[in-house]
Amino acid sequence: MSPFGSIQEQVEVVIAESLYPERELKSHHLSLKIESLISDGRGLARLDGKVFFVSHCLPGESVVARVISDKGSFAEAVCIEVIEGSPERCEPVCAHFGKCGGCSLQYIKPKAQLDFKIQAFLSSLQRIGKLESRAIPDQVEKIEGNSEGYRNRMRFSDANGCWGMKAEKSNQLVALSECPVADPAIQKAIYENLHVGKKEWMVYAADGEIWFSGQKANVAVDGISFSFPVDGFFQSNRDVLSRALPIICGPLETESGRRDSGADMVIADLYGGIGLFSRFFAAGKYSQAVSCVSVDRCPAVQSAIQGVVFRQQSVEQWIRTKEASQRWAMILVDPPRAGLSAAARDYLCKANTNEIRYLSCNPDTFARDAGFLHGAGWNLQRLVALDFYPHTAHLEVYGVFIRE
Repeated sequence: MSPFGSIQEQVEVVIAESLYPERELKSHHLSLKIESLISDGRGLARLDGKVFFVSHCLPGESVVARVISDKGSFAEAVCIEVIEGSPERCEPVCAHFGKCGGCSLQYIKPKAQLDFKIQAFLSSLQRIGKLESRAIPDQVEKIEGNSEGYRNRMRFSDANGCWGMKAEKSNQLVALSECPVADPAIQKAIYENLHVGKKEWMVYAADGEIWFSGQKANVAVDGISFSFPVDGFFQSNRDVLSRALPIICGPLETESGRRDSGADMVIADLYGGIGLFSRFFAAGKYSQAVSCVSVDRCPAVQSAIQGVVFRQQSVEQWIRTKEASQRWAMILVDPPRAGLSAAARDYLCKANTNEIRYLSCNPDTFARDAGFLHGAGWNLQRLVALDFYPHTAHLEVYGVFIRE
C-alpha cells in the first residue's frame, strides 16, 4: 500500500528527490516497525542496534523504508510502502503533498496529529529536560481549531510565474495550484495567480482582506486592533490565538496566593514583540487590568499604549538593568525557537516573582529550559499544547511555573 493513498504516484522518487535532492540515494530497503513519532514528525524505528528516522509513517505501522543517509549509529529513511497501516492514516487533502514542504503530516487524521505531537513533547520533557513523570502535569490541555483555511500568514516564492513554496529540506520550488491550509483570501490569490512582482514575499490575510510585503496589516483580535508590518512577526493562526489568549492572559497568581488581589501589580513581558499579550493584560480583557513592561529588541509599536511601557532592548540587555530586579507579579516569556539564552535562563531561575508563564514555539528548547527551571525550584504546574499549525510537525506549548 502506498503511504500517501491514490492521489500520489511514484512516491519513492518524488519524496526522496524533494526531501534530500543533494544526497546520494542508496538502494537499501528495510522492513521496519515504527515505535513513535519524534518532534520533527518522523517515525522512530530500531533494527539491529541502529536507530532509523523514517518520514511519512505512523506509530505501530510496519513499513518498507528506503535508506537515504546512513550516519553510523542512526540512519534517515523514507517510507515507500506500508505493510501494516495505522487506523489514523488518511489520504492527504492537498494535491501537492509529498512535493511541497509546507505540510508534512497530512497523511495523519487531524485529531490524531495533535495527540502524536503531544506524545513527542512529553518524551522531550523526560529525555531532554530530565523531568521525572511526577514533575510533569498529569493532563496536557489542548487548544486546536480548524485544520483547513486556518493560516493567515505565509511566505511564498515565484516559481516560474506561479505562487510557489519550497520543497522540504530543499531550495527547489514547487508551483502551487492550491493550498488548503491557507486563509480563503490567500487561496483565492493562488488560484488567480495574482501577480506580486517579487521573487519572494510574505502575505497576511484576515476577514477577506490581504496584505503583502512592504505593507502594514490591520487586524482585530478579540476586540483589540493591531497594526504591524507584514514582513514582521504576528501569529499565523488568528483562530487558535483567540482561543489561547484567555489562558495566556488569564488571572494572575499573586504573592498572597489569591488571584487579582490588589493594585500595583506589574508583569514583565519578555520577547514582547508588538505588545500583543501586554495589551490584553493592560486592558483587563481576561483578568483584572495590570501594568506591563514589554521588552523586545525591535518592538514594532508606533504609539503609546495605556498601561504598557516598552523597552527597546534585547532581553539580555534588560536583565542587567535595575528595573529587572524588582518584584514582578508574573513574568511572561515568548522566546524564539532557540529558546532562552543562558543569561535569560539564569535570570528566570532567580527572578523576583512567584510565577513564570512560558510560551514556546519549540517543544525541545522548552523541555531544556523547563529542566533548568525545575532544578532551580520551579514547579511546572500547567501544560497546554497549542496546535497553531495543523498538518505540520510544528507544536507550540505553554507552561506555568510556580516557585516551590
